[in-house]
Amino acid sequence: KVRDAIRARGVSDADPAMFSKFFWRLYTYLQGHSDSGTEPTVSGITSMAENVILYGPPGTGKTYELKNQYFRRYTSIPEAVSPEEWQDAVLDEMQWLEVFAAALHDLGGGPVKARVIFEHPFVQAKGRLRGRQSFSPTVVWGYLQSHTSPECEAVRTSDRREPYWFWKTEQSEWQFSKDWPEGADHIVEAVKTIKHGPTTSGSEVKRFELVTFHQSYSYEEFVEGIRPVLSEDGEAQNKLSYELVPGVFRRMCERARNDPGKRYAIFIDEINRGNISKILGELITLIEPDKRQGESNELQVTLPYSKVLFSVPRNLDIIGTMNTADRSLAHIDTALRRRFRFVELMPKPSLLKPVTMKGEEIDLRQMLDALNRRIEALFDREHMIGHAYFLRNKGETVSGGELPEIFQHRIIPLLTEYFFEDWSKVRQVLADDRVDDNPEMQFVRLMEPDEGLVATGAIHRRKTIYRLNPGALENPQAYIKIYEGLGDEV
Repeated sequence: KVRDAIRARGVSDADPAMFSKFFWRLYTYLQGHSDSGTEPTVSGITSMAENVILYGPPGTGKTYELKNQYFRRYTSIPEAVSPEEWQDAVLDEMQWLEVFAAALHDLGGGPVKARVIFEHPFVQAKGRLRGRQSFSPTVVWGYLQSHTSPECEAVRTSDRREPYWFWKTEQSEWQFSKDWPEGADHIVEAVKTIKHGPTTSGSEVKRFELVTFHQSYSYEEFVEGIRPVLSEDGEAQNKLSYELVPGVFRRMCERARNDPGKRYAIFIDEINRGNISKILGELITLIEPDKRQGESNELQVTLPYSKVLFSVPRNLDIIGTMNTADRSLAHIDTALRRRFRFVELMPKPSLLKPVTMKGEEIDLRQMLDALNRRIEALFDREHMIGHAYFLRNKGETVSGGELPEIFQHRIIPLLTEYFFEDWSKVRQVLADDRVDDNPEMQFVRLMEPDEGLVATGAIHRRKTIYRLNPGALENPQAYIKIYEGLGDEV
């Protein structure tokens, strides 16, 4: 059926490259919008990677779109994954100490040499997931020593911390101490889960990571960097040392590279809030779809810290979100604009239903449309108000009784921020200036300072002041007047 749909678009089998491109794009789209959201293993990804940024004013459902449309495209139900992918999904959620304990448990509890633990599939898989280039048995040995029972005299270090799971024999072999498995039931269950393999009752396997950019987010966090060695409880060890740690993007690249039959993704929320040139560095070129590994114009660069040749796999998609009210599209790095496809998400008043307040019906659809038409006329379309402000978590419209809270703590503060506390424009958006003869319907009242408060001839004396009117928030007519008399252009 997919092939027939492509042929109906005029794409012929005689052009294999073009036909393959359309086939996999449509196939991936259908998989992402299917009921299960699963994707069967295929013998390699033939479609080019996607670089997409969802942008729009606040409250237009950008994060909602990620969670409900995009996340499911990169999620597999357990029965559809391989045993290795199932193992990786379990290990990825575990800390290093837990992985070493899981390996020793799988080895029967010891006694075994530290190298045997190091060579165990659990430990090797964890190292692969973390992109460790210089991972060695000494790392395992250090963790085992740090969590050895204080009663064990074969370990001479005084730097020991709970949990005391391990014991070193006189033959320099490792086994569990008498404290095992206190507090480690989850590790025992994790080993059982891995051994049992994928089941329909297991949790879903995510093939994506979500990060949020901010002003101090760095290249070292995203790609790779040198960081202090920390213990499992987050405290620095007595002898400070450093190690090369791969960032979230590099780890996702390795996961995707090791599983070429499935698509992976990294989601970047608030992508415009970070310093793109600083965070991506030399990767700004590698993320282009035609520069990916295996593509016609494949490129590699030498990473500055690890000195390894690096490329971005073709089966890793990059999807970002951007709030246009935070920063205009015009200020986005030109290099980023050229490498991403921008998808605009605007307010959808049609998703809202009428509500009732004190026996009177308020048409939220017309009200939101009127607010945004005025904002666009006074400012621009990038600072509109999204429909999500009037929806609950599951997508149902709020009740009329919730409107006072929404307007007082969300809508009016947002408008004052948009217009830099120019209350006259806030009043225009709320249509308060249209009912000067009826103060009870004004959300923001225009008033004069009390006589005698300051000298009449004072240089800085304001002729007008503004006050929020709590009574209007409870008055249904105050909301109706926002759209009353305007044409319905929703």
